[in-house]
Amino acid sequence: MNMHEVNSETRPVMNTEFFPRYSSQTTNSSLSSQNHRLPKLTLPTFSGDILEWQYFWESFENTIHSNHTLTDVQKFTYLQSLLDADAMNVINGLNLSSANYHKAVELLVNRFGKSHKIVNAYMKALLDLPAPSYTQLDSIRNFSDKSEVYIRGLESLGQCQDTYGSLLIPVMLGKLPISVKK
Repeated sequence: MNMHEVNSETRPVMNTEFFPRYSSQTTNSSLSSQNHRLPKLTLPTFSGDILEWQYFWESFENTIHSNHTLTDVQKFTYLQSLLDADAMNVINGLNLSSANYHKAVELLVNRFGKSHKIVNAYMKALLDLPAPSYTQLDSIRNFSDKSEVYIRGLESLGQCQDTYGSLLIPVMLGKLPISVKK
């Protein structure tokens, strides 16, 4: 996953909606008097891998989509710059306009953001994990790490291990070397 940098200095440091006693003027002046500089924020790119959608969309939504200081055309420009391959193909042909930004978001969410599609992709990824080599500890560790990532992804979508665990455990155990199962 590639990353793009966004200059965080152009965004409010504190959401004054939740902290009404701090105005943006107070926040900005107190920060400049302390001479703090925030590092550049790096946003992920999205290639169309449905397993990366949640991370991409949450990052984009929180930094760009919900940023009321940006116009929709600016948001659309950011969105286009963060899309690669299959994801870019979904919105190709849309002219750079405010209305088309909303259309692009709708197209992307309909293609990649459907919970049932993401759940299916996580389950397929778990079932398709290659069996680890019994001679290489790194292979077993990698198998375990990837399994955990996919399971956390399912949990983030509200899928409880109680609903799929009894089916998945024998499949995953069947992939482990006999020496590990003992």
